[in-house]
Amino acid sequence: MSFNPLLGKFQSPTFDGRLPQPEPNEDIDTRTRAIQSAIDDGGAVQLGQGVYVCGQLILRDRTQIVGQSAANTVLWARDGMQGDFITSADLNSLKGSNLRHAEDGVPHFCGVKNITVDGNRANAETGDLISFYCRLPEIENVFLTQSHGAGIRWEQGTPGT
Repeated sequence: MSFNPLLGKFQSPTFDGRLPQPEPNEDIDTRTRAIQSAIDDGGAVQLGQGVYVCGQLILRDRTQIVGQSAANTVLWARDGMQGDFITSADLNSLKGSNLRHAEDGVPHFCGVKNITVDGNRANAETGDLISFYCRLPEIENVFLTQSHGAGIRWEQGTPGT
């Protein structure tokens, strides 16, 4: 048995945490651009109750995505999504670099809080749900479901570099 915050009760391990599919007329590209634009402005991006179907989101230095609660705010990967869903800036160029400092382009304090992240495994193609190369990541009260890859993958440089 495991606790399911979407329903507020314990469920058998076969429960997949799915919420109803979004309406077919939703403009996913517009929503993705709007959320990404808010992230690019910096600080905490507040998402209210609801299911937010979108494409890849890239967190910058000192930015966070903050939902109302993991029980009622859901980021859902769009159909056909390829790659990681929520990433830190310059993830691919930083992986394996052993860098740690802001002057090297390493983001600090990237975060995801009070939210469910659904990778839409049935209709998306690849990727981790959250993949950061970041110093001091902030991940709190997050429920992860339906990932092709890792739920959370995090890397940073080692001390002394």
